[in-house]
Amino acid sequence: MRGIDVSYHNGLIDWNKVKQSVDFAIIRAGYGKSQMDKQYINNICGAHTAGLKIGIYWFIYAANMDEAILNAKMCEKCIEGYKDIITMRAWADWEYDSDKRNPQTKESRTAIVRAFCDYLSSKGYEVGVYSNVDYLTSKFGDLSSYPLWLAKYSSSKGNYNPFMWQHSSKGRITGISTNVDMNIYYGNMPAGGNNAISPVREFSLKKDGNKYISRNFKVSEFRCKDGSDKILIDVDFVQNKLQAIRDHFGVPVTVNSGYRTESYNTSVEGAKKSYHITGQAFDIVVKGCTPVEVARYAQSLDIKGIIQYNSFVHVDSRETKYWAKNNNGKVTVNPSF
Repeated sequence: MRGIDVSYHNGLIDWNKVKQSVDFAIIRAGYGKSQMDKQYINNICGAHTAGLKIGIYWFIYAANMDEAILNAKMCEKCIEGYKDIITMRAWADWEYDSDKRNPQTKESRTAIVRAFCDYLSSKGYEVGVYSNVDYLTSKFGDLSSYPLWLAKYSSSKGNYNPFMWQHSSKGRITGISTNVDMNIYYGNMPAGGNNAISPVREFSLKKDGNKYISRNFKVSEFRCKDGSDKILIDVDFVQNKLQAIRDHFGVPVTVNSGYRTESYNTSVEGAKKSYHITGQAFDIVVKGCTPVEVARYAQSLDIKGIIQYNSFVHVDSRETKYWAKNNNGKVTVNPSF
């Protein structure tokens, strides 16, 4: 499943719009010994009414294990009225700001997180630990008895096999005015070891065509021109790259070609291993802007696949950089756009 995590920093959220893009929301309930998140009630009620699956997280500020228990008790107070709808765990979140306020050793930091989790577990809540690679490798001891919510902003989880993976902090979806953290939830299912999880999702033109997958892009815009109902879309790329292009120029972006079936790709003489076939390529025109302007901005976004044509720009989500100009079939690789 795909989802987001939010706090009051994300402002007022239109959950009826958000539900078109995600399956779940992990909501900050609060932080420290006494603070409920300012938007917690609005967020948990809104997400529930919208039909999303819900988890919560608590940002821990504690000098010792006794204060960790006070954090957990405050968390319990905030969430006890919503226990039946919190089906995606209560997550303990200790980060750099936690250490800034209360510097800890590896051993004491680990003990604080354990105390927090053990208290909530004793009250019948399923718990887990949010952490990044730095903390997992050098700042935490053994927390393997708790499910891991991994923060790692890249295309791969590396050697980790988490319950949930926060893979981006710069998502853009309809219903939220700010950047938002994007997550993939695996639960008890194997997450594929070292393999990167594909961000490509399958949609139905008939069922999903009018759904927005970002603030300005609908599913139907990426359909194959042969009329097929199936549409494959790299949703992360649309939310983080195409939407960024749309926001930067402030004008409509037309997708001339998105997903292609293999037969259609053959009919238009596309490359045999075209990224269009896997839903990872997009030929775009930005209203009023030249292809070179678009290519240059795509370059600034660190998009790996960019081909500047005379009348449009091809962008894709390949892992290895390939930048080129195609001038009526004459290709120049690694140009300066």
